[in-house]
Amino acid sequence: MKREIKEKLKKFLGDRRLVQNSKDIALVILGEKETPKNDFWQKLDSSVSYFLLNNPFEFKKVVNKFIEAQEKGRIFLLDIKTNPSDRIIQLLKEISHFGYFNLYDEKGNLVENVKVKPGLLVVVAQRNFIEKEVTYPRFYGIFDTAFDTTFLIEE
Repeated sequence: MKREIKEKLKKFLGDRRLVQNSKDIALVILGEKETPKNDFWQKLDSSVSYFLLNNPFEFKKVVNKFIEAQEKGRIFLLDIKTNPSDRIIQLLKEISHFGYFNLYDEKGNLVENVKVKPGLLVVVAQRNFIEKEVTYPRFYGIFDTAFDTTFLIEE
């Protein structure tokens, strides 16, 4: 990933702290050539928590890591490398529509209503992956803010 893009991405993530709306979920769209090295996201700084979603059924892990990041006031980066399950899509949609999400037990009883702090959820995915692998047809519509590296590429 080019240094210029890395710097703009860091600034974008820093600006997420200024967001006032808890419904505002950001999407970072990466081009094919903009795939960062494996440890890039983890090394951003201590105000970011990174989670690699490479198993579509890690809903509980995603929720637990997201809640943990929120409690520490960290931006939660959800790097999507697999088609997200319906539960994960539903989680994103609930946050996008209401600014909170509900947790249920195995019997479907409401356990907790989790309020989302503004600006702390960012989803990362490659454009080709979104367009070819993500089956939810209105995926882009979930997000309020986008940072698209494909527009930063100089030919």
